[in-house]
Amino acid sequence: MARLALTLGAFVALGPLTIDMYLPALPTIRDELGTSSATVQLTLTGTLIGAMFIQTLATTIPTIGIPSETNYLFKAVVVIFVCLLQSPEARAALFRRQPALLSAKESHA
Repeated sequence: MARLALTLGAFVALGPLTIDMYLPALPTIRDELGTSSATVQLTLTGTLIGAMFIQTLATTIPTIGIPSETNYLFKAVVVIFVCLLQSPEARAALFRRQPALLSAKESHA
């Protein structure tokens, strides 16, 4: 029982700990990537939105009657989908556009 309490306590503390480590590193990240502070802050915003979405998914799945064992499957599908959306080839295939046509349209604009 003590081991479970320590594990759960570590999981609860992990979120605030990562934020506390990330915030002081923002200027260094900005300098290393050569970008603006606002852009670096968007990474933190995206992380929080992602965490909120995953938590919403984790609480909604059991609520609607789907077995909780499938929680990991749904989360994995969402993470893979978001990763695929970052690829231009996957976006082109998903939205049935050809990358060559997109490049031609952009060059005429």
